[in-house]
Amino acid sequence: MGYADRASVRPGETIRFKVSAQGIEDYQVDIVRVIAAVDAADGPGFKERLVDTPVSGRHAGRFQPIHSGSCVVLPETDRIARLTSFTMQAFVWPTLPGDGVQTIMGTWSPGLGAGFALVIETDGTLALRLGSSGGSYLTVSTGARLRARTWSFVAASFDGASRQAVLVQEPIDPVADPAKPLVVGARVEGARADGGRGFLIAAWNGSQRPDQAPRGAHFNGRIEAPRLADRALPLDAVAALRKPIPPLGLNDALLGCWDFARDIGSIRVIDVGPARLHGTTINLPTRAVRGHRWTGAEMNWRYAPEQYAAIHFHDDDLYDCGWADSFVLQVPETLPSGCYAARLVAGDAVERIPFLVRPPLGAPRARTLFVMPTATHMAYANGAMALDSAAAEVAKGGFTVADPRTVTLAEHVELGGSLYDHHRDGSPIHHASRLRPMLDARPRTGLWTFDADTLVLDWLDAISEPCDVVGDEDLDADGAALLAPYAVVLTGRQPEYVSTRMWDAFARYLAQGGRLMALGGNSFYWRIAFHPDLPGVI
Repeated sequence: MGYADRASVRPGETIRFKVSAQGIEDYQVDIVRVIAAVDAADGPGFKERLVDTPVSGRHAGRFQPIHSGSCVVLPETDRIARLTSFTMQAFVWPTLPGDGVQTIMGTWSPGLGAGFALVIETDGTLALRLGSSGGSYLTVSTGARLRARTWSFVAASFDGASRQAVLVQEPIDPVADPAKPLVVGARVEGARADGGRGFLIAAWNGSQRPDQAPRGAHFNGRIEAPRLADRALPLDAVAALRKPIPPLGLNDALLGCWDFARDIGSIRVIDVGPARLHGTTINLPTRAVRGHRWTGAEMNWRYAPEQYAAIHFHDDDLYDCGWADSFVLQVPETLPSGCYAARLVAGDAVERIPFLVRPPLGAPRARTLFVMPTATHMAYANGAMALDSAAAEVAKGGFTVADPRTVTLAEHVELGGSLYDHHRDGSPIHHASRLRPMLDARPRTGLWTFDADTLVLDWLDAISEPCDVVGDEDLDADGAALLAPYAVVLTGRQPEYVSTRMWDAFARYLAQGGRLMALGGNSFYWRIAFHPDLPGVI
C-alpha cells in the first residue's frame, strides 16, 4: 500500500510516492493513465494505458510503519533536560482512563529510561513517573481513579534535593463528582528527574529524539492550561498557577504556560509565559473543544475562545504517515492532463496510487475542465461503514460480506478512519488527510466515489472530447481563475464536500457566463475547509 505527497501535479513537476511492502522483496512500478476504473458487468470495462516514464521497473520493497496518536511537541531545551526539580499541572478530561498507560505531560523516555511524566496508570489512577539511577523508573500514585469525561485539576511536583514528591488530584465539578481534593506526598529515594529528551504533552517520547516517532502512551481526552515550573512549588503557588494569567511573582519559575485558546486555527501552541516556549501539535488533535470554563452561553468558539481552550487528543489521530520516498516521478512535459496512477505489482498483489496531472500553469489544453471531487474521496476514505452491519443487513436483507480491503482496514486501524467514523474513545473524527494510504479511493474499489468519477473521463474519451482535469484542492487554492479559461466545467459523481472558496469559484464562474454541467448526486452539500497550514487536510 502507498500514497503520494501530492494530489495533483503539473508537467515538469515532481511527485513523491511512499510505499510500504510488507514481506515483499521487490515490486514492479509502472505509470498508467486511468480511463475507466470500474469492473462492473454493465460498465465499459477496466481501461488504463501504460505511460513510459523513468520510474518504470523493479523497486525494492520495505515495510514502513504508521505512528498514529496526537500530542504537542515543545522545543528541546537544556534548561528542561537538566531539571532536577519541577512542578507540572493541568486540567484534564480523560475519555479512556484505565485503558493502558496514558501520558498527560513530561519528559519521560522509555528508550533512555530517564525523565519524568505525569501519567494515568493502567488502573486509571493518577501517578508521577520518575527516572531512577538504575535506568528504570519509580512511581508515586494517588490511588484514586480519574473519572471519565469529567474535568479534574491534576498537579505533580518533585524536589530533587529532598526527593519529596507531591501529587494533587481535584475534581472540579462538585455536582458530577463531590470528592474532596486529594493531596499525596511521598519521599522517593533513588529518583531523579533529569536526562529526559524533550517535553511532550499528551504522549511520551519513545525514541531518543523528541522530533522522531515512535511516541507512546498517548492520552485520550482533553487537556487544558498545562503549566511547567523549574522547582517544587508550594500548594498555594500551585493554586495561583491555575489562573489563566499566572501572578507575575511566579514568572522566574515558569518554563511553560501554554494557552490552547491562542491560535486555535493553527498547529501552533502558544506559551504566554516569559520563556515563550511555543510548541506544535502533531497528528491533528481536535482544537476549539469545550474546556473546564465552558458555560454554554456562547456556542461559537471565535467569540469566547477562553471557553474552548482545550485540545482533544486521541491515540488514533493521524495526519501524515511520514514514510520515506520509495520512488520519485518527474512528470513529462508532454503528458496530457488527466487521471493517472502508479501501478505496483508483486505477484498477484496489485496496488494503484492515483494522482492527477493538471494542465500547465496559465495554459489550458482543452475547452472542457473536469473537477474531480477529491475532497469527497478524502471524506469517505478508509470508512468503516461496511462493518456497521446491523443497519446494512436490515436494509438489504442479507449478511454483510467484507471484502479484503474492508478486512485490512479493520485489522489496521492505524490507517485512520473517515469523517463518518469515530475515534477509539467514541468522539467524532473531524479531520481527513490524504497523506496516508486511502484504500477505498483507488481504481477497482467499487461504484462509490473514485471509480464512478472515471466514468465521466471514459465518456469524454469515447466521444474524443479533450479534457483537462483538476481536483478540489486545486480549485480551493486557485479559485475562479482556475475555471475562467474553460467553455464548460464538469463535476464528478458526488461533489458533496465543498469549501467556501470552491463555492465562490463556481458562483463567480457562472456569473461571468460559464457553463457548469453538474453530473453528480448529493452535490454541494457539506461545507468543509482545507487546513491553512498543512497540505492535504480537510
